[in-house]
Amino acid sequence: MIIDLSQYNSFFIENQQRLIHFASVYVRDNMVAEDCVIETMMEFWERRQRLPDNTNILAWVLTILKHKCIDYLRKERRLQSSNDYNDSIWELDERITALEDFDPHEIFTQEIRNIIDSTLDALPPQAKQIFILSTYENKTHQEIATITNLTLRGVEYHLYKAKDALRQSLKDYLPAMVLFVYFC
Repeated sequence: MIIDLSQYNSFFIENQQRLIHFASVYVRDNMVAEDCVIETMMEFWERRQRLPDNTNILAWVLTILKHKCIDYLRKERRLQSSNDYNDSIWELDERITALEDFDPHEIFTQEIRNIIDSTLDALPPQAKQIFILSTYENKTHQEIATITNLTLRGVEYHLYKAKDALRQSLKDYLPAMVLFVYFC
């Protein structure tokens, strides 16, 4: 459980861009996405000591963020003219439905972890190493290029191949795949 300010700050810094990206996929406005993330993190800070010790913090934060995005989209939906059911209203309804159906705890299921592990194990060693350095160790492309003695373009190529393999393996779990690429 995250209790002190330094742990909270580390968690926030480590996940901020991923959370913003997740929110912006649905709200389609980076400033609104940033606001939703800030509000979510403030709520987490205020409620952190009331969470059970076994709480999956990232899934909990994603759940709060999901609801903040839904609230924003519903507000946008109400601002649209209810008499004029057009494509933008339909699209807002689709994004709301997608978020409502999304369960953040899904990305942490054992079945999905097994699929991810087997897909990573099937990758060529260099692609697997580059993916792990980028995703799990949060290394920049430049740092990875230095470590692996590859060009930036080579690093990007291997990352693309790894993510494409994961997309194919997890196509039946698309919402989980989207989050995996950004959170795991």
